[in-house]
Amino acid sequence: MAVLDQPRHTAGGDADTAHPDVPTSRRRSTRGPSWSRHGGVVQLLLAVAAFHVAVLLRDQLSASLVSIAFLLTVPGALGLRAIGIAPGGRGHAVLYTVATSVALNLAAVLGVTVVGALTSLARPLSTLPVVLAVDVMVLLLAAIAVLRRDAAPVPVPRTVSPLTALLLLPAAMAAGAMLIENRDQPWLAYVALVGAGAAVLWALRAARDGHDGVVAMILYCVTLTLLWSYSLRSSGLYGFDVQQEFAAFRNTADALRWAPAGGDPYGAMLSITALPTAWWQVTGLAPLAIFKALLPALFALYPIGVYLIARRWAGGVASLVATSVLFLTSSMAGQLPALARQEVGLLLFVVLVLVAFDRAVGRRQAMGLVVLLSAGLVVSHYSSAYVAILFLVLARVVAAVVALRCGRSRTSVLTLPIVALILVMSVVWTGPVTDSGNNVASFADRLSSNGLAILPNSGGSVLSSWLGGNTAAAATPRAYFDAAQSDYAEAYPWMADTHFSPGVQANFPAVESSPSNSGQVPIVNPGFEVVLVAVRQLANVGVILGALGMCVVAWRRRRAPDVLAPVVGMVGIAVLIRLSSSVAFSYNAERLAMQAAALFVVPLALGLGVLGRRLVHGRARAQRPARRPAPWRRGLAAAVAIGVVATVYLDASGLTVRAVKGDEAGNLSSRGEYAERYGVDAQDLAVARWVDQRRRDDSIIFTDRYGTLTLQYVGDRGSRGLFPDLAPGTLDTRAWVFASSSNITDGRARGNADGGLLQSTYEYPTGFLDTYKATIVDTGSARVYS
Repeated sequence: MAVLDQPRHTAGGDADTAHPDVPTSRRRSTRGPSWSRHGGVVQLLLAVAAFHVAVLLRDQLSASLVSIAFLLTVPGALGLRAIGIAPGGRGHAVLYTVATSVALNLAAVLGVTVVGALTSLARPLSTLPVVLAVDVMVLLLAAIAVLRRDAAPVPVPRTVSPLTALLLLPAAMAAGAMLIENRDQPWLAYVALVGAGAAVLWALRAARDGHDGVVAMILYCVTLTLLWSYSLRSSGLYGFDVQQEFAAFRNTADALRWAPAGGDPYGAMLSITALPTAWWQVTGLAPLAIFKALLPALFALYPIGVYLIARRWAGGVASLVATSVLFLTSSMAGQLPALARQEVGLLLFVVLVLVAFDRAVGRRQAMGLVVLLSAGLVVSHYSSAYVAILFLVLARVVAAVVALRCGRSRTSVLTLPIVALILVMSVVWTGPVTDSGNNVASFADRLSSNGLAILPNSGGSVLSSWLGGNTAAAATPRAYFDAAQSDYAEAYPWMADTHFSPGVQANFPAVESSPSNSGQVPIVNPGFEVVLVAVRQLANVGVILGALGMCVVAWRRRRAPDVLAPVVGMVGIAVLIRLSSSVAFSYNAERLAMQAAALFVVPLALGLGVLGRRLVHGRARAQRPARRPAPWRRGLAAAVAIGVVATVYLDASGLTVRAVKGDEAGNLSSRGEYAERYGVDAQDLAVARWVDQRRRDDSIIFTDRYGTLTLQYVGDRGSRGLFPDLAPGTLDTRAWVFASSSNITDGRARGNADGGLLQSTYEYPTGFLDTYKATIVDTGSARVYS
């Protein structure tokens, strides 16, 4: 079985490639000299013709799939040839092609928007202008490729690989999500998740044998299965931020024009506004399908990039275990499908890092692609761009310090001019172009007033403080009510003359309320959670120790510091966010962990490789094994690898909740905490639309933290006029109150206070509202008070 001591694998050469030194796109064709020289032009003409026919027939699903496949492959393939990059392996080729296509799609929609503004075109993001923009882009890239004498055809497989059967896993999960939603039957979802877990263990064997193409396919299908287990739930959108993202999209889609409003960071991101609008217009895919299915399908490529980055320096099994530990988390599966902007941003980021250290790509060509991907990152997600810029700046500082000892590297792609260019692009975009840099100003104000606020919610030992980090503390309803009233008195003083008297809140009973579990019997001992925490924290230690080890090696002049500098820079950011509440308030640790995985995987994989060699060969022969290791040592290494990967997968899939607590996670049940937060029924949507149609721009509407999601989903005003707290001391007598089915049927509400540091689940104040407010709409499970 798998061991952790595989030989290192250079970038650009997947083991599944027939000849790793010959890039796939450069192989000699068997169709004759004329086809080899000009076949690419014929291929392109056929693809363009198929694309235009698909656009004309975009109401049909098959046509929509053809057009979206064109948009996500052809521009990228041409862009890589125009730059002069020929990826050497299947995984690299797919990642480079798709990420470059996304960046060029962003460039096309931005270009057509600028042209529309200059020519007074009423709807520049409608079908015809976007198709023309794509045609112009494809023509220019094809012309550059021909001038570079790179018009050879792209090799097309003659047979379908058996690996494509793995796509049945996400397909089964899609059907399973529908069964849960419509019939409350989770059995098919269980089958899909268990099958995905078996595939992850199969990937360990493939990694041991050097089959990186198999590993990449498994990672993609497993990740997509996990993402779809959440994103395809509910008749609407499942998650928190995605509701606000969809509201920003609707503003652009309704006008078929992108025009960012000053101070609106959501409206300033093309990844959730102009790009999905253009895809909707060109392909005919429903907007919900784009947000719920397509964008998660793009982000599912991310762990492949993380794995291939690790393979640049470490063995296959060590790289896969490191990727699994850093990527397969419950926060990834549950949060990323609700962060469409970050799904796009992280895909561009991981390919940016991958190409920066790909030795199969020339330095100038790599720098060109890095600039293109960085521009796409800047216009896609401001926070991911900020983190990328910060870690690059810190990386240049570290590189300058290491250069005093080791000398400067002549092959670095992430040079100071490149970093400065990315910084300029970000400043220009968030400044004069979109005026969306107010989040930076608010962060500066918070830092100035509160300082770093090191572990404000600790209240215990140093160990418990570190394990708890800066997550919001659970508060009693009374503490939440008092904190919310204080927050509103300071933030909204204009409510002070009309809100209910403080005595009302003091006399109102604040009752805790939370969903009960399903009552099922736990399958394993709760001690499994301790094992999971131990694995996660040991991984954190492994990253830090691995980074320190890389520093020691670099200081002894035994390895170039190219990758060391970015790793140390990202470690510094991660530690700061883990410790400082002021920093974590602007960018939480779970989201950073996904972005940091692209770099943390290197020191962790290197450390796992050393550990694996020690396990297999013992201390004396760890570096140069002289004979075949004992079978028991190989078995121990295999057991460790399987145990770690299985543990983290059980957490990411939600199966741990069922096995340990006897309850079902949000992706496996139509009841419980997740369902009450994000699930909406027809009556919720109907009443929310009634409110949206009758509210004025200056209306005041109160609801709980998750009722705001439904109102944002059906409307186009974002969070304007919505107040997500139902403490009696905050309610304005002039306000409407929207109550969803979770509030009326389940009798619960949820809220945050004190800048997000306190959270509470409490009994919905039905008695108070019935006494002091009038009911104007009541469907039985949804209600509006006035």
